[in-house]
Amino acid sequence: MSTDVIILPQGGHEPLCAWTVRSAFDLQLDEWRDAALQFESRAAQGDWPAVDVFLCPLGDHFLAWDSFFMERLLRTARDYCWGSDIYIVADRRIRVSAGQIDDHASMSHWFKTAQEQGTTDIIQVDIDRSGFNPVDPIDLSRASELSKLRQEVLGSRIFTGNWKCHLADLKRRLPAFLDPFVIYPVEPRSDANIVIVVDKGAVDQTELVRDARTRYSASRYLVSALGVHPSADLRAMCQGDHDLALLRCRGHFELRYLMAQLNTTSHRRTTTRTCASQRVTIKDPIFAPPTAQERPGLLVTSSFDPASEYGQYFEAARDAGAIAYERPPGTLYRAHQAITRGNLAQVLRSFSTLTAWVYLGHGDGERGLQEAGSGGFAEPAEWLACFTAYGSALPLAVFSACRSTAIARCFAEAGTGLAIGFEEDVPPEACRLIATPVVRAALLTHGDTQEMLNAYHVGCTDLIAAGYSGVGPKAFYADR
Repeated sequence: MSTDVIILPQGGHEPLCAWTVRSAFDLQLDEWRDAALQFESRAAQGDWPAVDVFLCPLGDHFLAWDSFFMERLLRTARDYCWGSDIYIVADRRIRVSAGQIDDHASMSHWFKTAQEQGTTDIIQVDIDRSGFNPVDPIDLSRASELSKLRQEVLGSRIFTGNWKCHLADLKRRLPAFLDPFVIYPVEPRSDANIVIVVDKGAVDQTELVRDARTRYSASRYLVSALGVHPSADLRAMCQGDHDLALLRCRGHFELRYLMAQLNTTSHRRTTTRTCASQRVTIKDPIFAPPTAQERPGLLVTSSFDPASEYGQYFEAARDAGAIAYERPPGTLYRAHQAITRGNLAQVLRSFSTLTAWVYLGHGDGERGLQEAGSGGFAEPAEWLACFTAYGSALPLAVFSACRSTAIARCFAEAGTGLAIGFEEDVPPEACRLIATPVVRAALLTHGDTQEMLNAYHVGCTDLIAAGYSGVGPKAFYADR
């Protein structure tokens, strides 16, 4: 099942690299490695654009629903692309077919696989599925920008609970394709939240929205313009009503994935305290007290040199993919693969507010953290100095480095909400087990210290269960 892989700088039209994967058993790993190495090379030269990864299935993939192939491809993209946004691209001209409806179970499994493997979104562009003509990168860029607007809306509001979509025309195949996310007239007073779909059949877009809102007793509404441009009246209606948010979907694949994202549920795990944590007094505050953030921000940095630390560099890429994989929609995410004190201050300018910083590299209890390039170490005070012009809160810092508790304590004493280090040597999997739940909690709660501490202890429980009880993670939290 051939799939074109295209990696683009966000907002750019010239691919950094592109190739074709033709088999689930030959994923072209050399191409993925070359792409990951290119990220580090560019970052070391001061050129570190955020990138998007596009997976463009050719042929009749969306009739065959090859979940096995897509799962392996997505996992590979996540392992090598440093947490970049990953898009599956469907041909905008594909129409809902009887075959798709008849094979609804396979289709549903495919969508579930795409979501579980960290797909940022499904987007639709014009694709020559024969493979003779390349996908237009300009169209990919435009579709991804439209997706980012959807993700920002999802990230800026609380969209919990059960979601259904209201379709004006229930006679076509679209309702069967969107099942089980469709609301039918037999349940007019459903307490589900409603996505009101405005498509080409709507004579008066605003009237359709008003009619749907009077029909249901929903507590939240979204309006999705499906394959049409929203009218000026509809845009004005949504802008003037805080309870309405307007999204655009190019096609039915985008709409179905949107419904799946809205209906995602997360379970909060709790556990007894299992690893060391300590409250510290703020001595020389650098970071402001945490405040509610409109948009969470995540920065992952690495100092591993692939020329001399090839294996560790690619483990760091896997760390970044695992940590960034569960970030909430709309999170501002950046990765820098060659971090130094000199470029960290520049990187921080990308964020008005930063929720979490994850450092991946070498640590030393006496010398501090290693910098990329020179291989030298810098003391905690020197790393803190990089944040003097930042002027905002830092709810979470995770130092995935050996013997890094000293710098974690220094950051907490400077006002970081929660700072985590390790007392001993730390294998990559141990970092992932601790950092992944804590970063997710930070991003979901805008840095709530108690929620991050709970996630830290959950991670410690998983750490011990995996046999890493001797790495000695320790969390320090500021006394505010």
